[in-house]
Amino acid sequence: MRTMLTTGCVLLATVLSMAGPAVAHDVESAVVALDNPSVLVSLVTLAAGTSTGIHMNPEPELIIVAEGELVLVTRHGKEVLKAGRVTFLRAGTGHEVRNESAQPVKLWATNLKKCE
Repeated sequence: MRTMLTTGCVLLATVLSMAGPAVAHDVESAVVALDNPSVLVSLVTLAAGTSTGIHMNPEPELIIVAEGELVLVTRHGKEVLKAGRVTFLRAGTGHEVRNESAQPVKLWATNLKKCE
């Protein structure tokens, strides 16, 4: 398991290095709309030329692009998501969300918590 995780991180770092120029890590704002035992829903605004940085969430995440155009980078490559697009990330998926445009991007990040 550790070898697979290490290999995955190396692959993600390689993809990210080829995906484009580095950008500042800066979430302009994140407003929590709902936080309960089952789900965390936040409205995130990324300023132009910024990124969330590489990270992994312990729970599955649903991303809905509300305004603008963002770039999602995973070990599978780089994908441009425009307003209205939705994507799903499995728990533990290493990823980075970038705003490579000149305009702010707004997205809804929905983390599906484990229910007991």
